[in-house]
Amino acid sequence: MFGKFKNLQQLMDFFKDKETCVEYLEKKRWGNNLICHHCGHDKVYRTNVGYKCAS
Repeated sequence: MFGKFKNLQQLMDFFKDKETCVEYLEKKRWGNNLICHHCGHDKVYRTNVGYKCAS
């Protein structure tokens, strides 16, 4: 998963803030296809406490 980082310093430099970490994990989990895990709807948006389905 972290193969592109050669050492801890590179890892810490890349994940410099929470937003960068959240975006990375979203991309790893869903790629470019964010879907609701309850109903499968593809209109999902991020809130300050998680994710919300638009349906």
